[in-house]
Amino acid sequence: KYIDKKFMKNTAMSLGFVLFVTGILVIFLSFYHTILLLLAGVALFVIGFFGPIEEDLKKRKYRKKLEILPRIAGVILVINALVNGFLYSFMLLSFVFVDVNQFYLIGLFIVELVFCLFLFVTGVFALLRRRWGFAVLGSILGLFLLPVFYVPNIISFVGLVLIVFSRFVFKK
Repeated sequence: KYIDKKFMKNTAMSLGFVLFVTGILVIFLSFYHTILLLLAGVALFVIGFFGPIEEDLKKRKYRKKLEILPRIAGVILVINALVNGFLYSFMLLSFVFVDVNQFYLIGLFIVELVFCLFLFVTGVFALLRRRWGFAVLGSILGLFLLPVFYVPNIISFVGLVLIVFSRFVFKK
């Protein structure tokens, strides 16, 4: 009964469970993203289980400690979006100007640029500590960026963890 009560009220555990189930559901689409979603789900579930209880996070003394976390997450998400946006736009322009007839790559880089734009906007929301749900969604979409040495995905995961734990600092 305690685990059910903690599971339903703990955002990190609930989000970790959802990411784990999503990872299982997309197993046929992309093995890389499946592994990434499963690892993110398990990590958030473990962090939520062993981390502080949400009633403690609502208290004023913890709020002062948590106020910097959304700003850190927002900065790393914005930097992640800008760096990857420049990288993907350079790749897109190289395919367009070289006259390569690989339209699926051009479409893929356009989708990645849209992800980067959304990641940028949600990073700004995290900086301003507004719209917690959009900030979480943006960092989850950052997990789906193409792996360039796996750095953007790891950075988005760190931003996701910071945003999930600082939920009560966001303005409603």
